[in-house]
Amino acid sequence: MDPAVSMVELPATPKGVDGSLIPALLDVLSVTLAGALFRLGPLLTSANPLHDGGLFVVMIRDIRAAGMTIPATTTYNGGDVPFSYPPLALWVAALLPADPLTIVRFAGPLVAFLTVPMVYLLARELLPGRPYAYVAALIYALSPRGWDWLVTGGGLTRAPGLLLVVVGIWMLLRLYRTGKSRYVVGAAVFGGLAVVTHPEAAVCAAVAYSLLALLRVRDRAALLSTIWVVVGGFLVTLPWLLLLASRGQLSGLTQAGSQGVDPLISFAMILKLDLTDELFVQAVLGLGLLGALVLARSRSWFIVLWLLAEVVIAARGAPTYAAIPMALAGSYGLYDAIGRGVLRIPRPDVFRSNAVRGVLLMVLLWSAVDDFDLLAGSYAPFDGVTANGFSDMAWIKSQTPADARFAVIAGTPWPNDVYGEWLPALADRVSVATMQGREWLSRSAWDDALDSYAQLQLCVHSDASCLATWTKAHSELETDYVYVVDTVVSHPLVLSVELSPEFQVVHKSKDGVVARLIAGP
Repeated sequence: MDPAVSMVELPATPKGVDGSLIPALLDVLSVTLAGALFRLGPLLTSANPLHDGGLFVVMIRDIRAAGMTIPATTTYNGGDVPFSYPPLALWVAALLPADPLTIVRFAGPLVAFLTVPMVYLLARELLPGRPYAYVAALIYALSPRGWDWLVTGGGLTRAPGLLLVVVGIWMLLRLYRTGKSRYVVGAAVFGGLAVVTHPEAAVCAAVAYSLLALLRVRDRAALLSTIWVVVGGFLVTLPWLLLLASRGQLSGLTQAGSQGVDPLISFAMILKLDLTDELFVQAVLGLGLLGALVLARSRSWFIVLWLLAEVVIAARGAPTYAAIPMALAGSYGLYDAIGRGVLRIPRPDVFRSNAVRGVLLMVLLWSAVDDFDLLAGSYAPFDGVTANGFSDMAWIKSQTPADARFAVIAGTPWPNDVYGEWLPALADRVSVATMQGREWLSRSAWDDALDSYAQLQLCVHSDASCLATWTKAHSELETDYVYVVDTVVSHPLVLSVELSPEFQVVHKSKDGVVARLIAGP
């Protein structure tokens, strides 16, 4: 297997191989259309936001109610959560003259659509020629993890954060290749905007920028430019940091990053190589790892280290950000590891080889099958509150006291607690066990809430007495109602609540039952 060409020495060419801009434009058009197939698909298949986003709906309302300023706290789920979340995407959303629910539904897919052509441009800077870049962008366009978590309701901040990071990295690469000062401004501005858009985007920007500086700074001019990028990026984020500092909320940034992350789960994800959300054959993962080995052998380190750092450091959001270096490495896996290594095809012929094209076609087809299966199977993140659930929450809002407090039981892990997250946004009621937003509170508050949530969800496997016992054991939560969610079949807990003398069923639908807790003697 021949070593791949190191991009440290190889300047990229922004035009086509033949010197014309037309081939490159055709590349961008085709990969963008391929990416649009799934990124925009959820807008046609679901009338409501997928998975999460309830917290963001309320935050958009809060910004509007505060006269387009950032309030100290959000009114979400009782109003005790500090508004420490990076606010840029939320603030822009609040400017739009549309219902927050509509904005949250459309923002992620539309911005995720724009990431595909930007990944192509990034690949042109990092990879040795148009064929490599085209394959990398195609892999990214169709790889499940390249888009699935960006098109959800939470994609309102995830997708812009990722896009800003990619643009910033591209600007930094152009700076190191050309030395032009305009790219200093671009890298600083886009990197800083990524920090104030999404927490994991901040981590990704810090990782990628640091690695590029380590590998590309070779002289005093490049060092000075890098310093100006850092200073400029800090100045972009400074107003937000000063606002948080004035409210005593600055420490919450690092604290929130560590909460909601289980190191054992992250380590298990690495061991299982569960990075690409491929349900059947992990073809993209295989190509990416083969390509990473080729790059490591040739001592071309940036893509390899970027991929490794995202997996190890970024924790919960690692696969979404790792999808980009995985796709970049995948083009090396196709052409160098398989084409030139396994099939022994000479370099001039490898780009025209039908065998290599056949391998690529199989990988893309497998990715498309995975994509369709994710959508059709309603796996997370393609789950969400159903139309019946929306009706339930409308009923709760109109037919229960404004200060009513609910325990929502669906038996899901807290990241998939879609009904619990959306109830405060749709019904304007408190969901006493919901975890979303609590990462911005103290560590002890998070741990206590997580333990309480886990105990509540275990009641799915028990009966109504379990719910009654839980409410008494957590009397400080002042639970008034339970909402037992059951969107598939009637499980025993629903029937037990209906028959229990400790609960009075006040509403029933295909999604479950709402019952009022009857005070004991």
